[in-house]
Amino acid sequence: GLQRLGYVGRCSFDHLVVGDQGGDCSLRFTECNGRWGGTSIPMCLVDRLTEGPRPPYRAQDVMLESLRGATLTDVMARLDGHLYDPATGAGRFVLYNPGPLSEIGKIDVIAICDTQDAAEEAMEVDLPALL
Repeated sequence: GLQRLGYVGRCSFDHLVVGDQGGDCSLRFTECNGRWGGTSIPMCLVDRLTEGPRPPYRAQDVMLESLRGATLTDVMARLDGHLYDPATGAGRFVLYNPGPLSEIGKIDVIAICDTQDAAEEAMEVDLPALL
């Protein structure tokens, strides 16, 4: 529909699932964003770094007091051996948006894994232990 009007960009739709859990449900669209955002940027980054179908991943901002004052080089050293290498597929973590790192201890991270459960565990358990 939008392409027929000349729109050529990305379009993300936010929605709610309304109804009884496990019962009758319906979708209610709440917003349409014709822009890059917090979901589309890491999703496209994963697509560019990996081959074939998009692998399971989790992306989020990580803010830790222990990262306040750190540099990107510091964080990369802490994750040595765990950073994702697109040439070999080894490693799990992709770092991006390091701008607020030294001031407030925040960086965006993607965990790329073989399963969604592994990506969740990598982000919730492994990453904090390494940092």
